[in-house]
Amino acid sequence: MVSWHKLLSEKTLVLENKLVSEHILVLEKTLISEKTRNLENKLVLEHTLVTEKTLISEMTLVMENKLVSEHTLVSEKTLISEMNLVTENKLVSEHTLVSEKTLILEKTLVSELKLVLEKTLVLEKTLVSEHKLVSEHKSVWEKTLVVDDTLQVVAGG
Repeated sequence: MVSWHKLLSEKTLVLENKLVSEHILVLEKTLISEKTRNLENKLVLEHTLVTEKTLISEMTLVMENKLVSEHTLVSEKTLISEMNLVTENKLVSEHTLVSEKTLILEKTLVSELKLVLEKTLVLEKTLVSEHKLVSEHKSVWEKTLVVDDTLQVVAGG
């Protein structure tokens, strides 16, 4: 009986060792699985971090593009304002030039009008003088006719 008991004890011991070995294997596999899960989680976290950094970079790029667009718009508006100012200055210069030419023409016109008035005055004086001469000539002619009439009457007839 001892031997059968001993044999049973040894088999039990072998089975227990086998169970312990299998349990150790299961524990090792579990540990490997946990380490794998931890590594996967770490990879997911790193991927999430890279994705967040990429998103931040893209948002930064969008903001920079928006700022560049706004700067471009401000630059275009500034250029248009400067062009309008140049155009206004040109118009003011042209208006000033036209005003100066108009003033010169007005002065010239006044001078010419003065000359015309002076010539008109001379012509009126000449006309008055000629009218006096015509009146005197008429008076002399009338007196001549009277004298002629008188001479004809005296002469007989």
